[in-house]
Amino acid sequence: MSERSLETLLEGLAGRWAITRAFEGEGALAVGVASLRPDGAETLAYRETSQLTLSDGRVLQAYRNYRYRFVDERIEIHFDDGPDKGRLFVRLAFAQGRSKQAEAFDIHHCGDDAYRVLFRLNLPSSFETEIVVSGPRKNYRALSRYSRM
Repeated sequence: MSERSLETLLEGLAGRWAITRAFEGEGALAVGVASLRPDGAETLAYRETSQLTLSDGRVLQAYRNYRYRFVDERIEIHFDDGPDKGRLFVRLAFAQGRSKQAEAFDIHHCGDDAYRVLFRLNLPSSFETEIVVSGPRKNYRALSRYSRM
């Protein structure tokens, strides 16, 4: 990916997004808002707040922070809260998919659990993430759809 393509990707991701996230295998649904804001050269600060409805009907408030860093023609996504703050989550190299969407895939290991992460970009209007989690402690699929606000 060229430097210009990374700049275009940075501009395309920046902004406010409505999120709907279904947790298949868990029976939960999150609805919320994410913002990606420039934070220094070639970095976006990701902040997400959502309302998570669990399968038993309980409703929780959830949040998550990440840092999207554009490094060596890739996006590195690092945790930006909690005990893993600063730790690399995934490293994504986007390629044109079968359609006009750009796609990237990586695997994150957390102990014996594996997070298989797929990003599909349809910028500037939308993108989605599919995270399949498997291991001895976790087994679910989280499909997140982002729509520009």
